Amino acid sequence: MALLKFFLVVILVYLFIRMLIRQILPIVAQRLLKKYQNQMNNRNFTTNKSEQKVGDITINVETKKRDKLIDKDKGEYIDYEDVVE
Repeated sequence: MALLKFFLVVILVYLFIRMLIRQILPIVAQRLLKKYQNQMNNRNFTTNKSEQKVGDITINVETKKRDKLIDKDKGEYIDYEDVVE
C-alpha cells in the first residue's frame, strides 16, 4: 500500500510540475523576447540617431592610443632576414 501511495504522489507531482511549466514557460519566454527586442530597438535607435543624408561617408576615429604591451626598456627590435638556400 505504501508503494502505491509513493507512485501516486510521484505521478501527481510530475503532472503538477508539467502543468506549471506549460503555464509559466510561455510567459517567461515572452518577457525575455520583449526585453531583447527592446534592447535591439534601442541599439538601432542610438546608431541611427545622427541623421545623415544618403551617400554621406563618416569615419569614426577613436582618439585613445593603446598602451604598448612591452616597455621600451625591456627589449629591442631584431630585424630578421630570410635565408635562401
